[in-house]
Amino acid sequence: MAVNNSVDPAAWLTQQIEHGDPDLLRSMVKSMAETPVSAEADGLCGAGYGRRSEDRTNRRNGYRSRDWDTRAGTVEHTSFEEMLDTEGPANVNPDSPREEQLANIRRIYGPAKEALGVLAIEVERVEQ
Repeated sequence: MAVNNSVDPAAWLTQQIEHGDPDLLRSMVKSMAETPVSAEADGLCGAGYGRRSEDRTNRRNGYRSRDWDTRAGTVEHTSFEEMLDTEGPANVNPDSPREEQLANIRRIYGPAKEALGVLAIEVERVEQ
């Protein structure tokens, strides 16, 4: 079974902004951490969450609470172009070319927002 472990960043970010989560960074880390874990579980099970499949090899039996310590860092940029060039388009979204990423970001955030500055957030797991 092919597992889609990619998130459409433009759609995801638009959804986060529309819901107006007061703790956006925590919500972003949570979503970005859960997506690949869920995709891995789908692959191991042979079917997506809640889906029936002839290829299913086992089933999920619920979720367990797990602590996951992270460290978030931030980097400020003057424009979306500078952010993509500095961070590398493949590090922002490996499935989308630079120009498409730039167009998507600018569709969500207009020139007035970009003029305020651009903030890149990096999240890494803290090893215990």
